[in-house]
Amino acid sequence: MRDRVFPRPGGAITPQIRRQVGETAEAMVQDPGGAAAHERLIGRLMVSIIERLALWREVQPSLRARATAMRAPDRRIARAQALMRADPARIPSMEWLARESGVSRAHFFRLFEAETGISPRVYLNTQRVERAVQAVANDTRSFTDISVDLGFSVPAHFSRFFHDHAGSSPSTFRDVSALRDSV
Repeated sequence: MRDRVFPRPGGAITPQIRRQVGETAEAMVQDPGGAAAHERLIGRLMVSIIERLALWREVQPSLRARATAMRAPDRRIARAQALMRADPARIPSMEWLARESGVSRAHFFRLFEAETGISPRVYLNTQRVERAVQAVANDTRSFTDISVDLGFSVPAHFSRFFHDHAGSSPSTFRDVSALRDSV
């Protein structure tokens, strides 16, 4: 599955990232005890890397994607997407979403994947990750409150979900985001 989602690396290392890696390595060699400075440099490097990898949103669509976009979207799948975008926490199950769309679960999965190129679960998780990243980076609420708002029954499930999908714990991500904002 991973090869279909990420068929090749995210992209080349930019001159800025290369420079930041050099500055960070030099600072660590020159001043091994400068933990605060090292943390600041690593934080900036992480932000640059995350921003570099986030450029996938700006890639021009392929011919297949353009052709798909030119045909009228399936109204049932459009409804399911609207429900997931509106409030991903309120989606109790894929079976419920299929019923709301007016089709069987199996047919719903086939239609959804044919329409979007991804499974409904991946689409729902994308919606949840985007909201989680926004909330963790820009909100001062506790992670427990954020996890409840996103539909997690246990805060530890939210932390694990966030780590698995965003690549770090919510607290580390919030700290790095604060570094970005202070730069």
